[in-house]
Amino acid sequence: MARYIVGLNQIGHGLLADVTKFSIDIGQGSDPERNLAIYREVVAQIVSLFQLDRVAFLYDIQQLPNWSTIVYIDDRNIDISRQKAAFRDRVLMAAVAIYEELWKHIGSSAPKRNVTYILEQSSATMLMISLYQEPSGEQIELQ
Repeated sequence: MARYIVGLNQIGHGLLADVTKFSIDIGQGSDPERNLAIYREVVAQIVSLFQLDRVAFLYDIQQLPNWSTIVYIDDRNIDISRQKAAFRDRVLMAAVAIYEELWKHIGSSAPKRNVTYILEQSSATMLMISLYQEPSGEQIELQ
């Protein structure tokens, strides 16, 4: 297991502001603790999709964000699709920016296969990420 501390260079502050705006726009309020929890969930979703193959990462982030973990209101009777679309765009832009920061810190030193990236801690200014390499299942022949 390896750990990396990655600075966010204003990306985190922007995403946290976007989370706060989204929460207010859909009627979840502006509770700082809830918004920080949503921010951390979104960042964790981004980090979990990180991989060295940039094209695969860009493809995978199209599933972001997982709405069930960040929308706490009953949205069956109201239409928040416009707000969701705007927030999704902001999340995708943040994901690409976070990818670039992760690549700077992790890229060349990370194992190439069977790696899981887990967000251990986060704030608006930094991320602490752990890398877990799963056994490859390959047989090593001893001589």
